[in-house]
Amino acid sequence: MTSEMGFASVRNVLFLQTADPYYYYEILHESARSVRAYCRRHGFMYASYIGIKRGYFSWHATFNRIVLLEELLERDFSGWVVYMDADALIVNQKFDLHAYLADKAHYSGIFAHTGVTPHKWDINTGVLFLNLGTNRARKLVHFWYTDFMQLSEDMLRTASDWGSTIPSDQALLQRIFRESPELTRDIHYESASLINHTTMGKEEDSAAFICQILRNGTNINMKHRVSVIREKVDKILGEEPFEESNVGVSKPIAELGPGQEALIVASLYHALLGRNPDLIGLNAYTNLLRSEGLEYGLPRALHALLESEEYRSRTTRN
Repeated sequence: MTSEMGFASVRNVLFLQTADPYYYYEILHESARSVRAYCRRHGFMYASYIGIKRGYFSWHATFNRIVLLEELLERDFSGWVVYMDADALIVNQKFDLHAYLADKAHYSGIFAHTGVTPHKWDINTGVLFLNLGTNRARKLVHFWYTDFMQLSEDMLRTASDWGSTIPSDQALLQRIFRESPELTRDIHYESASLINHTTMGKEEDSAAFICQILRNGTNINMKHRVSVIREKVDKILGEEPFEESNVGVSKPIAELGPGQEALIVASLYHALLGRNPDLIGLNAYTNLLRSEGLEYGLPRALHALLESEEYRSRTTRN
């Protein structure tokens, strides 16, 4: 049984991360090193999930956090959950989270504002703290999970792009904040500069606890983004730069040579659509492979073709 005050022990803390097995896996592989090192150092629990709990496309893994939180409730976990996106790092390995949470047992959650609008409901779900020892936090998770489960399978099957035809996990939670303000009565709004810092400047780093390397903040492709996060974590942990010979570290897929992108795209079209690629498709997918690389670009190109109306109608006829 839980009480509204939810006196969760500051040592009963679980850090949680998740990613799809293809597109964001490598990013999680690198960022998790900073989170696991922090948990090991301070005695916190750590868990991660690789896969898609419910859905069909890589970006649907963003909904994993909702299902994972609901599963924690089913196991009657009543401590603090610190959820961090795959691209979030623990910058300050010496941050005293015990002291930080010591006077916050009465809060149901800790969120940072996006800064996009002045509204209190405009929170960021990339990094969040939930005190599952409180009734309001548990209800918030149940509402979030229920809203997600109301998205039909057909809706998920057609939602190939983030936020295109169905709301994102963040939009779902923001709607709950708007429509059920009583559930947010005990929310602590923390400065984004502490728990959801989105730049890595030398001066700002010293004040931040958690930093998120956002895609729109790096202006780089996925491969380079992995490298940026790897270098940041190496610096944070004081380790030697990454070497491919390191034990337990997967090697990246080899680079594509000149002109090979077009050959791969042509092969995909022949195998899936039974024809040569049109000029628009050839240019689009060639540029995708060139910018994202084989490891990240190929799954995206393959998903797009498999979800195309042309492929669906072709398989239906056959």
